[in-house]
Amino acid sequence: MSRARDLADSADKDFSGTVTVDNLVVDGDATLTGAASNVVWDNSDNALEFADNAKAIFGAGSDLQIYHDGSNSYIKDTATGDLRIQANNLTLWNATANQYTATFTSGGAATLYNAGDSKLATTATGVDVTGTVTADGLTVESATTTLVTLSNTDTTASAGQEVGRINFTGADASTSANGVRAAIYAEYRGVGGGTELNLQTANESATPAVDRISISRGGDITFYEDTGSSGKFRWDATNERLGIGTTAPSSNLHIENTSAGADIRVIAGTSSSARILLGDSGYGSRGRIVYDNSDDSLAFWGASSTTSAERMRITSAGALRVGA
Repeated sequence: MSRARDLADSADKDFSGTVTVDNLVVDGDATLTGAASNVVWDNSDNALEFADNAKAIFGAGSDLQIYHDGSNSYIKDTATGDLRIQANNLTLWNATANQYTATFTSGGAATLYNAGDSKLATTATGVDVTGTVTADGLTVESATTTLVTLSNTDTTASAGQEVGRINFTGADASTSANGVRAAIYAEYRGVGGGTELNLQTANESATPAVDRISISRGGDITFYEDTGSSGKFRWDATNERLGIGTTAPSSNLHIENTSAGADIRVIAGTSSSARILLGDSGYGSRGRIVYDNSDDSLAFWGASSTTSAERMRITSAGALRVGA
């Protein structure tokens, strides 16, 4: 019986040593037996099946290895060069192939997904993030103009709607330093895109941050009282007026307190004078009201031409002196 005939019959064959063939065709299952793990060609499954810890190894120095160790799967590259995956469009899917985890488009975006939803995509000018970014720090650098833009894309925005906001928050639940403790935000004010910029802070209680300073679309600046509900100090940019205790100053300096007295206090050193100067654009102190702390007298000055002099004095004893 010839060797060819021996190999062709149905009996099992057992070879020791080396078998050299020009072509090998296996039309059934084939098992490659290893010291601890096997590799099987499963004819019915059309699959080359690697047992746990059986490795597919590439490279003269075992540079690339692909295997499963019973718990995890590995693509292990130990070579000095790159591990390159080349494709015009590369997509990574979850195990059930119903959600993207990442996509990479040749000449286009690289996109990362969360639960199938796009969250971060590269663009020609940077990245596009959908959702909230939480970071330990942020550094924005540029050799020309450093730019941070907060944008509201609502094309039908109305008065009172926020354009953008930066919140400063705390997480210490054992104190009042939790929630929004300070904020800077801008909001629309009326037709035409006018905006107002606001600064908020929170006090030591558990109350949320409230308005402290507002800058209107016209440049008016309002400072709020402790509850953040009423403006008590107002710069009227249009009329160039300053109001204390009012948001509608009617003179250059308007001090108002309708619930009690209203004071102006000028304090000087114990041996110096506290003064109020009155004048015009040519001579800024034509008239003066002077309280001299050294002798507790009150003097009134007036001017003749550009010369100002004392015209009347009330002494600490209450005596009135008039004239030069």
